[in-house]
Amino acid sequence: MKAYVAANPARMCIIMDGGARKLFRNATTPHTVAEAEYLAVLQAVRLGATEVCLSSTSVVKQLKGERKVSKPGLLCLWGEVMKAAGDGNIIVKSEKVQFTWVSKSENPTGKALNA
Repeated sequence: MKAYVAANPARMCIIMDGGARKLFRNATTPHTVAEAEYLAVLQAVRLGATEVCLSSTSVVKQLKGERKVSKPGLLCLWGEVMKAAGDGNIIVKSEKVQFTWVSKSENPTGKALNA
């Protein structure tokens, strides 16, 4: 199942394949946009997404193992995503979940997030 995600420090938006929209407000406000993006990806994986599409080049590269995660807060969130994508085991690269970069114009969550 494909999911599109977008997030800012105040809220996140996830649109799953089939057009079912899910808009979540964060219970605790993340400190950065990157943290919010990771939380949105984590929620999409927990909802059963097998492909997560987002517009953050850095987050996609980190999730694919192409770029190192250096900030401690992001490293914890990266671990949570990898754990969720690996059936409870922390993995370096997920074979179950694909992380895909899409341009902002191709990502329907951006409009929904800002609506």
